[in-house]
Amino acid sequence: MRRLSCCLLAMAVASGTVQARGIVIPVEKNIPPLALLHHRVQVDIDDQVAVTRVTQTFRNHTRRNLEATYVFPVPKGANVQEFAMWVNGKKVKAELLEADKAKRIYTDIVRRTQDPALLRYLGQDLLQMQIFPIPPQQDQRIEVTYTSVCPKDHGIVEYCYPLRTDHRAVQTLNDFTMKITLRSQQPILNIYSPTHAIELTRKGDGEAIVSFEKDQAVLDHDFQLFYTTDSNDVGMTALLHRPISSQPGYFMLLISPRPKLAQTARVPRDMVFVLDTSGSMRQDGKLDQAKKALKHCLDGLAAGDRFAIVRFATVVDHFRNELSPVDDEHRTAAKKWIDELTPSGGTAIQDALLAALQLQDRQQDRPFTVVFFTDGKPTIGETNTDKILAAVRKHNTDMTRIFTIGVGHDLKASLLDLIAEGSRGISTFVRAK
Repeated sequence: MRRLSCCLLAMAVASGTVQARGIVIPVEKNIPPLALLHHRVQVDIDDQVAVTRVTQTFRNHTRRNLEATYVFPVPKGANVQEFAMWVNGKKVKAELLEADKAKRIYTDIVRRTQDPALLRYLGQDLLQMQIFPIPPQQDQRIEVTYTSVCPKDHGIVEYCYPLRTDHRAVQTLNDFTMKITLRSQQPILNIYSPTHAIELTRKGDGEAIVSFEKDQAVLDHDFQLFYTTDSNDVGMTALLHRPISSQPGYFMLLISPRPKLAQTARVPRDMVFVLDTSGSMRQDGKLDQAKKALKHCLDGLAAGDRFAIVRFATVVDHFRNELSPVDDEHRTAAKKWIDELTPSGGTAIQDALLAALQLQDRQQDRPFTVVFFTDGKPTIGETNTDKILAAVRKHNTDMTRIFTIGVGHDLKASLLDLIAEGSRGISTFVRAK
């Protein structure tokens, strides 16, 4: 049975950079800190009160049992609830030691540690645990749970998980993941991370899930998350940044409606889907993938919307010569029509775009949008990029937004980017099968 002990060192003998990244230091001086396999963080934030659970897995790459010390710097203002390790598949909680004994252990660690950076690392309020043995070629899992209060300033709540270090950056051998569940009695409006490319899932006005995952992640900067809560229907948040005090700064303005408001105050829209069925779409199953994406778009339309489908190759053809209402009958007929399309012929991009723009009903004031699926290589009609863009600008008198979706690897991405940018749309590219 492994033995373990734990102490909370509330010494704060140096300021330095606080980091929530634990480290396992072998007793033998010639063995470096153990490699970090997984670093997984799960956070629950209820009205600014955050409960952070950190699970780290370290690997003993040596061929012998190791005795080591695990230390975890405690973020400022945090209250540790649980500190445990896993032994033979079972979770074993560490015990808290008295301050005098904790201080003796701390002093011993500092005396044995030769790396000055590690001395700075230990110069924080921290948790410490002795682990023995760590079996050869085996992994050691450790879990820390702490609570903290997220600061709120001018209606903006900030959560920060500190990772930045003044020592060398650490890279996980496998994954680094963050999952943050936000709950609030008031509607949660803007959610933004300036440091990581987060994914966001809404579960109503008062709940949202933020996630981030990356394999072999370099842990060289803190994870920051900002969000606002407000009872207003639309939230507006200004984030300010001035890198140098003597220079002009920058600001970002975030505007978000409440999720439920977006559903109840939804404005009916007209959508035109343009599908490339030229011979080049036969390669690598590109047409099959585009068909699936188009059907998914049809399923996302709501009652009150209208849609049209334009397919093009050498010539342009329509599902209907007008906008169709969104109902089971028209949606089923449209999917059947899509299934029967086969790839052949050239690629008349300009003709297809102009045909889509002509479907706009100017008698009614409704949002009108074009979604364009293609591999982006014009071969029929006008093939000059500049002339195609000029023709689209000329006929797009109402500034209809055109969203381009490039399918496959062998495509003319620059043309799709320019079409989208020229109409305030977005270009997206997906791989073929």
